[in-house]
Amino acid sequence: MSSVICYIIVGISVAVRAYAQKSHERGQPGVDLGDILLLTIFAGVWIVRREDPANSLRIVEGMASWEMAVYTGLIVVVAGLANLWAHARLRQSHGEWMKGAGINPGGAYLALSGMPKWTALVLAVPFIASGALLEEIVFRGFLLRTISKRSSLSNGLVVQAVLFGLVHGIPMALVEAPNSITSYALLMPITVGLALGWLTVESGGLAYPWIAHWSLNYAAFAVEMSRLSRERRLEAVASNVDVDTANVDTDTFWG
Repeated sequence: MSSVICYIIVGISVAVRAYAQKSHERGQPGVDLGDILLLTIFAGVWIVRREDPANSLRIVEGMASWEMAVYTGLIVVVAGLANLWAHARLRQSHGEWMKGAGINPGGAYLALSGMPKWTALVLAVPFIASGALLEEIVFRGFLLRTISKRSSLSNGLVVQAVLFGLVHGIPMALVEAPNSITSYALLMPITVGLALGWLTVESGGLAYPWIAHWSLNYAAFAVEMSRLSRERRLEAVASNVDVDTANVDTDTFWG
């Protein structure tokens, strides 16, 4: 991946996110706060260091290794399937609570779920990119690198993964989610964070962790969007049945 490709992806992602959020009935016009932070980091690196941000932040390093590409694919498949299994189990036991609390895969779902399924699935690809990159820069970039230099690599890997888990788990604790949901929201990101940290160390850059993170977030969105689409079809069928039944009853009455 070259710097130019990185900037094109980020530019498209920021534009799509701004469009989607503005189009959403509860959305706010303008650029997302996370995207502003990401662009500020890019600008700050260029101004302070006078270096290409994509190179300086190691976003585009390590892409030449096919071995790392295979490991990235394995992580995405294993983590994706584990996430799918855990989410299905949680929905079985706590589906009503999750629906009532509005638990969803995140910003992409909030902004795009009101759109037609295939439109949402297409727009979600770029929508998710910049958010995943920002988290990689913060956790696998800044935190992992800083803690590893000041302490040790193992401490850096563990600390960044635990903080990554807390960012996802604490909101569930604050809304008093069932213990199994809070545990899932904490432990799954910690496990994924460790895997992404390992990818960062082994590849020497953030490209593969970014791709893995992007893919996992998209997979979660796609599964939830497909589930929502099925629910909408069932509701539509139920509504048609109700209308037809009402018409039959009326005809019988007046006949």
